[in-house]
Amino acid sequence: MPAIDQCEQQVIRALEKDGWSVTHQPFAIRIDKIRGGYIYADLRLRQKQGDRTVIVVEVKCFASTRTLLDEFYQALGQYVVYRNALIINNMKVAVYLSVPADVYQTFFQKSLMRSVLQDMQVNLVVVDLDKEEVVQWIY
Repeated sequence: MPAIDQCEQQVIRALEKDGWSVTHQPFAIRIDKIRGGYIYADLRLRQKQGDRTVIVVEVKCFASTRTLLDEFYQALGQYVVYRNALIINNMKVAVYLSVPADVYQTFFQKSLMRSVLQDMQVNLVVVDLDKEEVVQWIY
């Protein structure tokens, strides 16, 4: 099972305030139909109202002892693997990378980070961890 990021509960509360409910934590995605292998994204959510859209969210706090760039590498790698695994499994589910607002407003605004995120078409959900609120959806 995957490690839980230290800000995951804050992100969940922010998403719940924004009209989402967690259906799976973590969310298993099959990677090998023959051998039954799985990878695990942090969250699968469904809208509480409206069209009941389903999304997958990978939570990243950027709070480890590793550098922000190392965290960025890992986050993008996981994001791309989850997105492609869902496609291979014919699951039409959008994947989002959840990041803290302070990291988004500083590190993610550097030209290289912006360029990579745009090139890789990364969906983001920016969360104010102190207020436990979604600040912005970027897709």
